[in-house]
Amino acid sequence: MEVQVNGEDISPEEFLEGTDWCTIESKTQVNRANAQSNTQNGAPSCTGEGADFNRQRSRRQTRNIKQQVIRKSKMPLLPRSDFKIVIRPRGGLDVATTGTVRLTSAIYRPANVPAHEAGEDTMCSNNHQDIIVVSTPHASYADKYRQLQAITIGDRHHEVSAYETAPDNTVKGIIKGIPLEKDAKSIHTSIVHARNPYALAAKRLSNTTTVIVAFEGSRVPTYVNYGGAFLRCTLYRKQIDMCHCCGKLGHRMDVCPKPKDKVCRGCDAPNPGPNHQCSPHCKLCGGAHMTGDRKCRARYKTPHIVTKRQWERLKANEEAEATATNYSTRKPRSRSRTPSRSQSRSRSRTPGSRKQQQRRARSRTPGRTPTRDAKTTDSVSFSDAIKGKRTTNVEAGGKIHTKIEAAIAQLTQTIQTMQKQIECMQAQIHAKDELIQKLQSAAHSKTDQQAMQETQEELVEDGEVEGPDTKRGPAISLKKSVRSKRTRAATGDTRVKALEARMSNIEETITATITRTIQQSLESIYLRLSRLEAANSALVTSHSEAAPHL
Repeated sequence: MEVQVNGEDISPEEFLEGTDWCTIESKTQVNRANAQSNTQNGAPSCTGEGADFNRQRSRRQTRNIKQQVIRKSKMPLLPRSDFKIVIRPRGGLDVATTGTVRLTSAIYRPANVPAHEAGEDTMCSNNHQDIIVVSTPHASYADKYRQLQAITIGDRHHEVSAYETAPDNTVKGIIKGIPLEKDAKSIHTSIVHARNPYALAAKRLSNTTTVIVAFEGSRVPTYVNYGGAFLRCTLYRKQIDMCHCCGKLGHRMDVCPKPKDKVCRGCDAPNPGPNHQCSPHCKLCGGAHMTGDRKCRARYKTPHIVTKRQWERLKANEEAEATATNYSTRKPRSRSRTPSRSQSRSRSRTPGSRKQQQRRARSRTPGRTPTRDAKTTDSVSFSDAIKGKRTTNVEAGGKIHTKIEAAIAQLTQTIQTMQKQIECMQAQIHAKDELIQKLQSAAHSKTDQQAMQETQEELVEDGEVEGPDTKRGPAISLKKSVRSKRTRAATGDTRVKALEARMSNIEETITATITRTIQQSLESIYLRLSRLEAANSALVTSHSEAAPHL
């Protein structure tokens, strides 16, 4: 399957000199085409169907070569939040034969990064592209790796070029017509500003007027504001690396491990002379031109964002077809049958046929039908998403939302009831406090009255004051009156203390009961809320997985 993407053509020479910003190979996923051809009996001829067969076989071979190159160029998954530095060795250094362990030690030494401190760094080599990728979470180590200029392997000194890749969750576009006298800082400040809110970084491609810009997200804007001038921006399309020295696919000429082995890119002839002539054959498309020529449309890689959108559309179409098939296979029951017809059919069945029908019914497992129904219920077709139709999944979500709202209303009513109960308990506690104060004041007033009465009786008994209708009696001793007074006062104090202790116990009991009730109610409320949140999150997840990405 050939895919054509709108964008600008970039020559391979524009990528030979890397600067301070670039990208790793885009992780494309190319779908394999399982083309089947019907061959005729006997040897195929060179004309007619035989020529078509040869043409299809050639296309399959070239497509397989392209898929192999893309698959071998893929890197392992690295932490997304890390800084990723690409190191391109020169001077004929073969990464595959050297080994990743030796390359790691050779990179640590000139970067002044101790091996015991770089435990979080990850180094992996891409033998097909002949490069080394360093992933580190530390910005200081990333700066050291980016400033590398040479490494030493054994007794040989190899120059390297290092640069940082674009961050994840970005898409790249290109603009043209930037003057050569503009330096990197001027280009960056002219593009990365408030009028280009999604622009993250910009760099020039080699010594050309083309500038590549990294944007946040998955959309490339149509125009970019460059210092007040509107320039058209197109999607950046990465090419499949082609070595102009050894003629192999997968790496570029600056990192070729065998720079002395010259091979013709058209016919694979070794060490071609200056007057070499041949009938070229492209390895990528099978056309009659040099491999990786500018007019070859197969030299471009499909951007990852385009592949993702194609996959989403394919999945949506499959779901729509599956939904349409499910609806078409369901046949409504015919209501035109008369009772006599149905009875005659039922009577015409033999006992053996009834037994077979029962066996078939028993042989069906009860778990298969609900699974199909669940798939039919959860599937969301592409046409339904476009037209805004209400599907069964949406209806189920509406039912769950209704249940959640009813539960929330019930919880709100319970909380209001508890608040009323708390207010009633607080009023009861306030009334108890007032009763305690009244009892305390009554006890104090009673004690004062008893004291006044006792004092008056003592005065009457001592003869200082005459009581009503009383005669002078014998004098009571002062010691006895004082003892009785103290006894009565102690009795009153004991009663007051006992009453206070009783009221405090009642207050503590009421407070503990209220606290226990509130805690139990709050625990039940929190439990219900957690269940509702879990149900809501599950509903949101099911909607996000079921709804197609438009």
